[in-house]
Amino acid sequence: MIPKYEAIAADIRRTIEDGALKPGDKLPTVVEFCKLYNVSKITVKRAIEQITE
Repeated sequence: MIPKYEAIAADIRRTIEDGALKPGDKLPTVVEFCKLYNVSKITVKRAIEQITE
């Protein structure tokens, strides 16, 4: 089983690749991601770090 932060990062990447998120679009806030995925802020921050490295 993959860590939650990796699954969230993959989901965000998929959203970008599918064209649902375009350059210049704003991502949801950390708090919104927390509610969306039912995870902690640390998990969301790690996911975002994964896609911005």
